[in-house]
Amino acid sequence: MAILENLKGVKKSRTEFEYINDSSEIQNILSEGKACSAAGDNGAINIYKDDKGVFRCEAMRFRVTIEEKRLNIITDVIEWADTWLDNIK
Repeated sequence: MAILENLKGVKKSRTEFEYINDSSEIQNILSEGKACSAAGDNGAINIYKDDKGVFRCEAMRFRVTIEEKRLNIITDVIEWADTWLDNIK
């Protein structure tokens, strides 16, 4: 079991996550209450739902957050992920 710790907007300190390779995996993982994560040579992304039900998307490079988005619609999350999955390859 993989764990992300201290996610913004989430009271519990540890959140289980699954690695993704494709944005088609995101909706099912988030509906299970887990986060999604992906990494490549050019960075990493995390996607999760906060305690208010807002989807949080973050892109990082060299452990520095370079983009953070709060989205309310799953199709917007998938679109964001498609862009970043290509960028971090």
